[in-house]
Amino acid sequence: MLRFPISSVVTACGQGTHTWITTAQLSAYVRAEVRHPMADGTASNGTNMGTTLLLGPMAALTNPIFLGAK
Repeated sequence: MLRFPISSVVTACGQGTHTWITTAQLSAYVRAEVRHPMADGTASNGTNMGTTLLLGPMAALTNPIFLGAK
């Protein structure tokens, strides 16, 4: 499975939009993971590489949305 972590920041009221383009040949399914800010109030940054996990607590994880014909 290939993972392409892409981060977006939403407003304090929880609104935001994130758009990307893919095809069923590149991605069998897509899903969204929503996280709270980190304990110090800063935004999570899960796309950084390193020994420290820079993610806040998980708030939601969607079911997969399968792409392509069934």
